[in-house]
Amino acid sequence: MASQAIGYAKLLMVFHMLRTEVGDENFLKSLKRFYETYKYRYAGYEDLRRIFEKVSGQSLTEFFEQWIHRKGAPKIRLQQTSYVANQGRYNLQVTVEQESPAFKVRLPIAIWTTGSPVGEIHYIKLDTEMQDFHFQLSVEPVAVRLDPYNDVFRLLGAEEAPPSLGQIYGAQTITALLPKTENLMEGYRKFAQAVAKPENILSGNENSSLPESSLWVFGRDHPLKKPFIVQLQKSEIEVDEKGIRFPDHSYPWKDHSFVFTLYRTDQNKGAMTWVIAGNKESIPGLMRKLPHYGKYGYLVFEGDAPNNRNKG
Repeated sequence: MASQAIGYAKLLMVFHMLRTEVGDENFLKSLKRFYETYKYRYAGYEDLRRIFEKVSGQSLTEFFEQWIHRKGAPKIRLQQTSYVANQGRYNLQVTVEQESPAFKVRLPIAIWTTGSPVGEIHYIKLDTEMQDFHFQLSVEPVAVRLDPYNDVFRLLGAEEAPPSLGQIYGAQTITALLPKTENLMEGYRKFAQAVAKPENILSGNENSSLPESSLWVFGRDHPLKKPFIVQLQKSEIEVDEKGIRFPDHSYPWKDHSFVFTLYRTDQNKGAMTWVIAGNKESIPGLMRKLPHYGKYGYLVFEGDAPNNRNKG
C-alpha cells in the first residue's frame, strides 16, 4: 500500500536488522513462508510481521512499529570512554548518547585491546538519551567504536560519513599545497589558484604547520604523500614505483591521473585531497571535471581529456 511505503534504502537496512534480531535461520525460513503464503496476493508489513513472529516465536510489534511506522532515525554518538585497571583486569565504561526522543536500538560495539588486530563485537541495548555500559576485560582496551560495520539504520555523524570531493569543494577554508619541485608545477599552480585564495597557497616545506582547513595536495612526490599512502593501504590500495594498485585492477603512472580524498590524519578537522596528474594536458580537464564527481572519494582518469576509468 502507498500509505505504508518507505524508501528502498531504509527497507534494506530494516531487513538487515530484522535478520540480526531473529537470526539467519529464522530469517530465511520466514521469507520462504511469506513467499509461499502470499504468492500472487497483496501483502503488507503487518502480514510480514505475523509470519516472522510465528516462525521465530518472538514478539516483533515494537520492532515494526519503530522501524516501519516511525519517522526519522536515531542519531547516536560515543560520548565518553574510560577504564580502571585492577589486578590485571580492566573495567571499561562506555557512555553512549542519542538525540531525543530516543529509539530502542540493539547496537553493536567493537572493542580493540592491546595486540588485537580486530575489534571484538559486543551488543548493547539503548533506550534512553544517555546510558553507561560496563565491560570487564582481561586485556587493556585501546579503542572503541560504535556500530563499526554500519549494521543499524541511523544518522551518521559528520566524522563517520566517508570523505568525498564534495566536502573539500564545499569547505569554508581551503589550503592548497604545491610540491617543491615538479615538472607539472605550472599546471598545479593554476589548479591551486582555482580552488584556494592566494594567501592559502603554500609550496615546498611551508606546510610544516598547517591551519585547520581542508587541503588540496598536488603532485606525486609531495611530502604529504606518506599519510595518504598509509591510509590507502588500509583500503587495500597500494602505491608503488610502477603505479597504483586497487584490489581489482592496477594502473601505471604513465598517462593516468589519480585523485584521493581522505580525512586529515593530524589533529585538525577537514578533508584532504591528493591530486596526481598524468601529464600537463590532463590538468585543465581535471579542473573542469572534478566538481562533477563530488560524491566520490577516489577517481582514476586516463589520457589528456582525461577520461574516467575508475571511481568509488
